[in-house]
Amino acid sequence: MSKNKGTAKKTDYRTGIGLASLLIVIFYSVRWLLSRKAEYDWISRTTVQAVSYLIGCAGFIALSFFIIKAADRLRHEQIFIVLYLVLGLAYMTVSPLSAIPDETEHMLRTYGITTGDFIPPVNEQGEGGSYCPANLTYLWDRSGVRLKYMSDNLWMRSSGEKTFQTYSNTAFYSPLTYLPQAAGMLITRLICDRPYIIAYVGRLCELVASGILIYYAIKLMPFGKNILLLLSLLPMNIYECASLSGDGMAYAVTLLIIAYSLWLRYEKKEVMNNKEIVKMYFLLALVASCKIVYAPFVLMAFVIPPERFGGKKQYFIHIICAGIMIVLLAVGWPLLIGSRYLLEYMEGVSASAQTVYVITHPWSFVQVMFYTLIQEGEWLVKTYFGLSLSYFNVDCGIQVLFISAGSLIYACCFERLLKYEDETVLSIWKRPTVILGAATVLSIVFTFLSLYIEWTPYRAESVLGLQGRYFIPLTFQTVYLLKKKYGRAETGKEGTAHPDIMTAPAVCMCAANLIVLVTLFVFYV
Repeated sequence: MSKNKGTAKKTDYRTGIGLASLLIVIFYSVRWLLSRKAEYDWISRTTVQAVSYLIGCAGFIALSFFIIKAADRLRHEQIFIVLYLVLGLAYMTVSPLSAIPDETEHMLRTYGITTGDFIPPVNEQGEGGSYCPANLTYLWDRSGVRLKYMSDNLWMRSSGEKTFQTYSNTAFYSPLTYLPQAAGMLITRLICDRPYIIAYVGRLCELVASGILIYYAIKLMPFGKNILLLLSLLPMNIYECASLSGDGMAYAVTLLIIAYSLWLRYEKKEVMNNKEIVKMYFLLALVASCKIVYAPFVLMAFVIPPERFGGKKQYFIHIICAGIMIVLLAVGWPLLIGSRYLLEYMEGVSASAQTVYVITHPWSFVQVMFYTLIQEGEWLVKTYFGLSLSYFNVDCGIQVLFISAGSLIYACCFERLLKYEDETVLSIWKRPTVILGAATVLSIVFTFLSLYIEWTPYRAESVLGLQGRYFIPLTFQTVYLLKKKYGRAETGKEGTAHPDIMTAPAVCMCAANLIVLVTLFVFYV
C-alpha cells in the first residue's frame, strides 16, 4: 500500500468517525429534548415529525458522503462497521426496552445467567424463571412504552425485594446464546444497581459483539462481500442486533462459520495453528448453541480439507471431538434440559402428538411448508425487510420494502460470485456447495418444524408464528447456491470489487434504515 493510499484511508476513517460522532451528539440532544416534551408545551407532534425528518435527512447526507468517499479506499468490512455502529446505536436509542418482541423475557433470562441460573429453576406450574429484583421490569409494557418514561427511570435503583419472574420461552435457550449480554450485564451489576442502565449495557454488548463477528465474516468471506455487507445492513437485522434478543448473535455466528470454513479451504494454504483450531471449536460451539434451527451449519467443518489439520489422522480426531461437543450442545441441551421449559400455551398445541404426526406423515408436513409460504408470503416479506416492527404495531411504510429489497436484489444480480476449480474434481458429496446446500435446506426445514411442533395446533394446515426475519441468516448461502458462478484460477484472489456495485445500494440501504429510525422515534416519543 502506498503512503498516499494509507493516508487516504486514515482520512476516510477520521471522516467517518467525525460524522458518526456529530450525528450521535445531535441525535441524543434532540431525543432528550423531545422525550421530555411534556415540559415544553410549544412542541407539537407535527414539530416532532418535522425535526425527526430533518435529522434523518442530515444523517442520510452524512452517511452518503462517507460511503461515496470511502467506497474505493476502504474495504467492505471497514465500511460496514462504521455504518453498522452508527445505525445500531440509533436503533438502540429509539427503541424502548421491551419494544422488541420477547425482550422482557430475554432480559430476565440474561439477568438470571448473571446470578448463576445457567439452568433456570421452575415454579409449581413448571415455568422457568429466576429470582430478580421486583422492579426489574417496571414500566416494560408490550403495548409500547414511551421514550420519556425510559429517561425518567434511567436512574431508578434495583429493588431490595426479589421475586420469582418467569421466562419459559427463553429458558429453553443455552446460556451461550446470551454470552455478550450476560458479560456486559454482569460487569455492570458489580458497579451499578440501576436496572435500566444494566439493560442498556446488555444491549450495547450484544450490538458490538454481533458487529465484530459480522465484520470478520465479511473480511474472511472469499467472495460475495457486497451481498454480505448489504444483507447485514438490512433494517430488521440491525434492529435485532441492537436488542437483548439472541437473534443478532445467531445471524453473526452463522455467517462467520461459513466464512471461516471457506477461508480455511480456499485462502489459507498452511496447516492451522492452535489459535485457529480454538477459534474453529469456539465458533462450532456458538453455532450449535445459539439457535437449534441454525445448528446444521456445523456441517461446514467438513468443508475444511484434512491437510489444514496436518493430515487425515488429526482431521478425524478433531472431527470426532467436535462431533461430541456439537451433540452435547445442539442435541443434549434441548432434549435433556431445554425440553422441560416447553409449555403448551396455545390452545390445541401438543408437541408430542405433533412430533409423531410429522414423523409418520412427512409428505403432509412438506405440503404444510409450501402452503404456509403461499398463504403467508406477504407477511414473510414484510417481517423480513422490517415493515412491521415492535409487536407489529409500528408500520414503517412500503417505501422501506422497495428501497431495501431493490438494493439487495441489485447486489445479488451484479455481484460476480466465484467457482473454484477444485470443486469440479471432487466427488459430489465432498463439494463445498453440496455441504452448504444440505445445511441450508436442513436449517429451513428446522425453522418450519420447530414452530409447527411448539407453536401450532395439532395437524394444522399452516405453520403459526413464522416470521421473515428467521430467514435472514439463510439468505447469503441461498443466493450463492442459486446464482451462476464464474470460474477463475484456484490460487487467484478476488481483489477489490468495483465501487459502483456497492456504493448506490449501500446509500439506499442507509436511507431505508433512516426511514425506519424516524418512524420508530416518532412512534415512541
